[in-house]
Amino acid sequence: MAAKPKLDVQVCDHCNLRCAGCLHFAPLAEKRFLDVNEYERDLSRLAAVEGVEGYFGFVTLMGGEPLLHPRLGEIVHDPTDGSYA
Repeated sequence: MAAKPKLDVQVCDHCNLRCAGCLHFAPLAEKRFLDVNEYERDLSRLAAVEGVEGYFGFVTLMGGEPLLHPRLGEIVHDPTDGSYA
């Protein structure tokens, strides 16, 4: 059985570190955060697609540094809790 695909969510582009091996250009990126309202709308739309339930194995929060997002608590939740049906 093949592994389920993951859903990558770009939480922010920038980072507050300057890691020598960074492949994301995060130290140079403009300070920008994922719009929480847009994210919620996109999840609702995705949930409405027939056959998508159970399709993704997991969600990965990506970034520069996702923990810098001031509203991260609103982004991190169980997307299978039924609130996007």
